[in-house]
Amino acid sequence: MSTTNNKGILLWKERIQACKASNISIKRWCRENSVSHSAYRYWFRKLNSKSENIETKWAEITIEPEKNLVFPEQSIILHFYDFKI
Repeated sequence: MSTTNNKGILLWKERIQACKASNISIKRWCRENSVSHSAYRYWFRKLNSKSENIETKWAEITIEPEKNLVFPEQSIILHFYDFKI
């Protein structure tokens, strides 16, 4: 990682900490500190991302059809966070 990139990361870590310490809304803090709100959100997600440390695990599911289904047009919807199957 380059020195310039490290400086940028440190700068955004400091900005995020300053915003948290200010006890004002993020939008207001960004406006008062001439920081783009979208850039703040980008860096906040980038620096607080936990997805790099999450291991994906899959499970096999076998669905056996019911023989005497009363309402065959009904279905099951599985919800997992923002995903629907």
